[in-house]
Amino acid sequence: NYSLEWDVNLKANRWSCYQMYDIHLGKNVERKNKFQPDPNIPKNEQTSLNDYKGSGFSRGHLCPSGDRVYSAAQNEQTFYLTNMQPQIQGHNGGAWGKLEDKVRIWAGKCDTLYVVKAATIDKKEYICNQADFEIMAQKEGQGKSLHFSGIVPKFFYMALLAYDKSTNTYRALGIWSPHYNKSEPEYITIKELQNRTGIDFFCNLNDDIEQAVEEKLDDNFWN
Repeated sequence: NYSLEWDVNLKANRWSCYQMYDIHLGKNVERKNKFQPDPNIPKNEQTSLNDYKGSGFSRGHLCPSGDRVYSAAQNEQTFYLTNMQPQIQGHNGGAWGKLEDKVRIWAGKCDTLYVVKAATIDKKEYICNQADFEIMAQKEGQGKSLHFSGIVPKFFYMALLAYDKSTNTYRALGIWSPHYNKSEPEYITIKELQNRTGIDFFCNLNDDIEQAVEEKLDDNFWN
C-alpha cells in the first residue's frame, strides 16, 4: 500500500512513499476519518491523538486518503498516525491539498507514478519554534496560539517520478512547499531537492537514467 520511515527518537515521519497506477484512480470507498496509532510500532514510540488535540494543528496525511480509495483496507491504513505530519489547516487544506489533486492528475498521464512525500525534520533551520508558531497563527487567522509536543516542519516536499512504458521514459519533479497559509509551492529539480534534504531519491534507477531525470524538468508533461 505504502512505505514509510519513522524516526523513533524524534517521533516523526521521515517520509512516506508509494506508487500510483490507473487502478488507484477509481473510487470504490469513502474515507472514514479513523485516525489511529500505527499497529506496527509501539504506542510509546509514536505520536498520539492527544498530541494533536487542542494543538491547533491538523493531522496532515502524507500518503493521502484520496490516493487510496480503491479499497477500504488501503484507505484505513492511510489514517495511521505515522503517516501524518502536524500541519496548519491553511496549508493542509490549501497548497498541500491542491498539490495532492495535481498528483492524481499526473498519475493519469503515465503508467506508473512513484511518489515520495515528506517534511523537514532534521535541520534546525527547517524546524518551527515558538516564534514561528505565532507567525503561523497570524497568517492562519487563529486567535489562539499554536503548540505541539513534537517536531513541526517549516517545509513540506514531494519527489515524483513518472514512468511511461510505451516509450520507456522517465520524468521527475521536485516540489517544495513552505508551511504556512496561502504558501506558493516551488517546482524544482530532484537534484536541487536532494541538495536541500540530503536524501538520495530514486537511487535504484540506472545511474545514467537517474542523473538525466534528476537534472531536468519536462514542463510540457508537468504543465
